[in-house]
Amino acid sequence: MALFVLSSKDGWVQIMYNGLDAVGVDLQPVENFNEWRLLFFISFLLLVGFFVLNMFVGVVVENFHRCREEQEAEERARRAVKRAERLERKRQSMKGNVRHLLI
Repeated sequence: MALFVLSSKDGWVQIMYNGLDAVGVDLQPVENFNEWRLLFFISFLLLVGFFVLNMFVGVVVENFHRCREEQEAEERARRAVKRAERLERKRQSMKGNVRHLLI
């Protein structure tokens, strides 16, 4: 639970101070007993921060690519319909020209 609170960055300072002051099981805390634990807390916050940021950027980029692919597919379908309409108009005009020549 403490690591979740650290990762959410809400109330992490008190947990860090409690971790720095901890001596052992059933022993009274001593202020700044082990300052090397500070490295754990800072590195954990940095790593989790980068991980969450990376996940956020990854989700945004993935959604962007998905939307772009959907738009490209719609554009290809639109072009195919326009191309078919253009060909149909040419066929109709050519049929009219051939009938005109045969008459």
